[in-house]
Amino acid sequence: MNQGFERYGRVWPAGTTDVTIELIAFRENYGPERGGVGKFGHFRRVVELLWPYDKKKNKNGFQWNPWAERIFEAACQWNYLGVSGPKSSSKTHCIGLWGLVNWLCDPFNTLVLCTTTSLREARKRMWGVIRERHLQVPGLPGRIVDSMGKLILDEAGSDRSSITLIPSAKDKEKEATEKLIGLKNKRVFLLVDEATDVSPAIFEAIHNLDSNPYFQCIALGNFASAYDPFGQFIAPKDTWNSVNCDMDGWDTSRGHCIHLDGEKTPNLDSDDEWPFLLTSKQLRDAREYQGENSLSYWRFIRSFPAPVGAEQNIYSEAEIRRFEGEALPKWKKQPFIVTGK
Repeated sequence: MNQGFERYGRVWPAGTTDVTIELIAFRENYGPERGGVGKFGHFRRVVELLWPYDKKKNKNGFQWNPWAERIFEAACQWNYLGVSGPKSSSKTHCIGLWGLVNWLCDPFNTLVLCTTTSLREARKRMWGVIRERHLQVPGLPGRIVDSMGKLILDEAGSDRSSITLIPSAKDKEKEATEKLIGLKNKRVFLLVDEATDVSPAIFEAIHNLDSNPYFQCIALGNFASAYDPFGQFIAPKDTWNSVNCDMDGWDTSRGHCIHLDGEKTPNLDSDDEWPFLLTSKQLRDAREYQGENSLSYWRFIRSFPAPVGAEQNIYSEAEIRRFEGEALPKWKKQPFIVTGK
């Protein structure tokens, strides 16, 4: 008779794979008190078991880097997380992988919603990551329905237990709202890519989705404006004047935002070890051709509100922040209301 074995303070049936154990340990957050390594530690073990990286033998595995570690550690900690980062920061790849692993650790009870501006663009971005990583490992649960942008369980085939792609461009607001409202499962994840350009309805749907037993929303973007959907989602708990570009992150009204500054790309200290991240040459080129004070440099390199504004506006966002224009007015004496609605 085959005997079970003990690991992490519980007995596992004989034949239970290391991947299965680590997926459960990640989902249930096994800490040191039971011999575990915490949520992030078990997540890392899952990734290394399923997508091992070897510079010579397996370059298609997941290659860890300092920015990826920061993103995943924050995702393990916060239910509402913003990731404001430059181009080539691997944030989309990381969160696509995060959604897939969370679905694999409990596919019957998990719904992952991935949003982006269009189905065509999504196949190049987050959905492409999920699809590619799922196909890389034979035998994983689920079936890809690429034409619909879905990963569903063969046994159930229900959208309720799936990874589903939802186009969320501003001209698709009605369609996105109809798809999001009322979705239920024990574990629901809303992953918003290109969050600066999605419909505001995506973030408004949070008020409905957060009624599920477990809900997490992660939004990604290259910062564009304090007043677009992404800028409002990652707004500091106090004001924008309370944070600066050198900060690695700040608390928001609901959760946290991590800030990846392109001027601090890990490649600066590693001789461009990670070519998929912003390289030192790309940073030098951006400084030379865009200019360090240009709006495009602050959006795609620093991913933070620019200290100078666009000239076509009467008052720039920088000026509004500088003079605390977002704050409520302070009256010298109680104002007398003449009319209002």
